[in-house]
Amino acid sequence: MADSATTMFNSATSSDIATSISDFAKSIGTKFEDVGQIKLPLPNVLHDYASYDYIIGFSVITNDDLAAPDTTYMVNKSVLKNKDTGESKMSDLRLICKGANSDPNNRVKTAYGKFDFFIDDLVIESVIGLERSNNTNTTNLTFTVTEPYSMGLFSIACQQSAWEAGHPNWRSAPFLLTIDFRGNDEMGMMQLIPTASRYILVKFQEMSMTVNHTGSVYQCSVFAWNNAALTTTNATLKADMSIKGSSVQEVLQTGENSLQAVWNKRLQQLKEDKIVEVPDEIIILFPDQVYSEEDAADSANTEQDAGATTGSASPQDGIYKILGVTKSKKNNTQVQDPAKCNIIGQAVLGVGQDKKADAPFGKDDVVYDERLKVNVRANNTPVPTENDFRFRQDTSIPNAINQVIIQSSFPQTALDPAAMTAEGYVKWWRIDTQVYNVSTDANNKSTGQQPKILVYRVIPYNVHNSSGLPGANAKPKGYDILYYTIVKEYQYIYTGKNVDVLNFEIKLENSFAVSMAADAGKNSQDVKQAEQQGVAPHDADIVKPEGEEPEEGAVGNTVNYNSTKSKTANLGGGGSDTPVITAARLFHDSVTRGTDMMMLDMKIVGDPFFIAQSGMGNYTSKPTQYSNLNKDGSVNWQNGEVHIGVIFRTPIELNQYSGMYQFEGEKQAGDKLTTPIMQYSGLFRINQVTSTFKTGQFEQRLFGQRLPLQEKEKESEVGMFGTSSLGKSADKLLKTVGGALSDGLDSVATFVTGG
Repeated sequence: MADSATTMFNSATSSDIATSISDFAKSIGTKFEDVGQIKLPLPNVLHDYASYDYIIGFSVITNDDLAAPDTTYMVNKSVLKNKDTGESKMSDLRLICKGANSDPNNRVKTAYGKFDFFIDDLVIESVIGLERSNNTNTTNLTFTVTEPYSMGLFSIACQQSAWEAGHPNWRSAPFLLTIDFRGNDEMGMMQLIPTASRYILVKFQEMSMTVNHTGSVYQCSVFAWNNAALTTTNATLKADMSIKGSSVQEVLQTGENSLQAVWNKRLQQLKEDKIVEVPDEIIILFPDQVYSEEDAADSANTEQDAGATTGSASPQDGIYKILGVTKSKKNNTQVQDPAKCNIIGQAVLGVGQDKKADAPFGKDDVVYDERLKVNVRANNTPVPTENDFRFRQDTSIPNAINQVIIQSSFPQTALDPAAMTAEGYVKWWRIDTQVYNVSTDANNKSTGQQPKILVYRVIPYNVHNSSGLPGANAKPKGYDILYYTIVKEYQYIYTGKNVDVLNFEIKLENSFAVSMAADAGKNSQDVKQAEQQGVAPHDADIVKPEGEEPEEGAVGNTVNYNSTKSKTANLGGGGSDTPVITAARLFHDSVTRGTDMMMLDMKIVGDPFFIAQSGMGNYTSKPTQYSNLNKDGSVNWQNGEVHIGVIFRTPIELNQYSGMYQFEGEKQAGDKLTTPIMQYSGLFRINQVTSTFKTGQFEQRLFGQRLPLQEKEKESEVGMFGTSSLGKSADKLLKTVGGALSDGLDSVATFVTGG
């Protein structure tokens, strides 16, 4: 196993492998842009230069920029609108400050003049794995701003910039943090490094100022702009809520009593009570295309300009067009065409013989007889396929979304062995948020900020089966294929040839244990009640993962049947839990809260690849056929787990003359100078990345877990999902691509290097 794994990690991607990966992406219904054949894994683009530095900029953007990121701030442009005529034109970004004295003439002009501010100590903490059982991600940033020989002018500059961009209050305005990298080319000239620039849209969270004899220093804390949809203010239910429907889309979006309809009705009540003039709005989407459109600027500007000049359209219409929603007569909210709804929204609630629903009450206009002035019981006939979901005050919108999906038919379809891809991916879901400002000053006197459209996008998310519920000592499926798809690899050896890894720590926990229901999901109150009603669940065995005998040399895992409560249980919902739903809850707990025996904390030379810009704000890059690589050259963390390869090699040969370990040199056939330690090496799932920019140095720390049981010789024939033909399919594919490939990395695709 050690030799075969080493061969895989040292291999470049051939055309056959690239074609196979494309087929995988197509088979699971992912829309992507084919960027051609590239060699994986990719090196750090900064290593192509003798030296490099970074330039940090800080600016403000407009609401039009928010709606059309691809044609505005992602290309260093902004929409400038004339307040008197309403005409729009493209302009440069409104800079507040930028390092290396870049663009000195493009600075905000305050009442006190133009000033230079200096940003440093930037720290970006990005959670790129699922967290907190909510299938969501967060990004927090901190930095310092130095204002020489004065005080208070940085906040004044922020306010002035916000005013000029159409925002009444700088504390609720969208700001753009830019990071550009410059490299020293072969002629000794500094130039921007293509595809290395990053644009992160943020909102201020906290600012503190310290004044001394040299001036002022501001400690700034900001978070990704779209994370505002996950804050307690916006995402927490303010009252008990009951919603109903027959499908996921109907319960959450299109139904007369959907989550979207009920929540927006409460927000509209603020307008009826004359608390606000224009209320906020939520939209829950199930898009079949996740990336933002390059022509969105025309859509947004055309609609908003029409409203300004003719009064026939509202400021929201341009945003609705971008989102692809129209107003529903059924629930008076903005909904999407069911034909463009993804597989998650199309899932039904699975109400039937095994699962009993909480039947909703009949409508008042049907049950109540106006002529007789009484309720007619015979008219109270609930639809058998509908379910009534109830959620208490202070739970959240993401929790309500998760509860509905868990109790639908989607998890049963996703956990079907036939649905697993050759790499071992299981199709799950995550909640991706977007936040749009509505261009109106109507609420200035009530809230002091512009109303918002908060979008919760439920999108497919690839979870590797190793993150789920593997059986004891059973090697998860798909490792042999997954090896070929990693975008980044790090080989550590005790020599000066290591160019990426600065330091790493592997922490061993006591054990890697999977927690299963104490009764295996077969003796719950819901199951017993179903049996008393003469309904015997036919799917109870799905809760019990199959295991194997331990194998010498492999670090095994354990399965404990000790869990008495899922992390998603008792948080609202409707109907009874079947063993399938219990399995879905346990799987969800595992992929969002799971830990592994082997935890990785690795410090590397900074790599722009790991600075996530897609999914920050309303921008989403086009994915490529390579699961962790976006078209813009950044990490794709939105469509699935991020995996890297880490190979730890140790010397095993002594030099007979010097007595020192031998790392390289002449060797006889069959001799090995170094060998990988496969119990520590292999595939790691990255959950968090911390990027640090300080005094000209750019470093990153990668946090993650090692995928279990990679050192076993053979994949399990049974396992989490029972016997399937996936293992045979993987073997067939490996034979097709010709086994081992040539070593080395000569070049990368033009779209990544720009060269």
